[in-house]
Amino acid sequence: MTRLPTVRIGSPQFAAELSIEVSRVNVNLKVVLGKRYQLETSSDLAVWAKSGTNFLAQEENITQEFVVSEVGKYFRILEVPWAF
Repeated sequence: MTRLPTVRIGSPQFAAELSIEVSRVNVNLKVVLGKRYQLETSSDLAVWAKSGTNFLAQEENITQEFVVSEVGKYFRILEVPWAF
């Protein structure tokens, strides 16, 4: 009895890769009590959008959770002058 040979063709050579997918992120803010701030988000570091309304800091440490696909992956906090 004769068996047919098995031929295996491997994939072409490639460099190893790594990717990370994050669906939610906690943003930790350290702010000064009594100052007003605006949190902004961006997907490309060029175009920024407000995330919510500006707020008066009533605590020095604030943590907010965001869904990355909804707000982008970059965050910044800006101090907002008081409007009279």
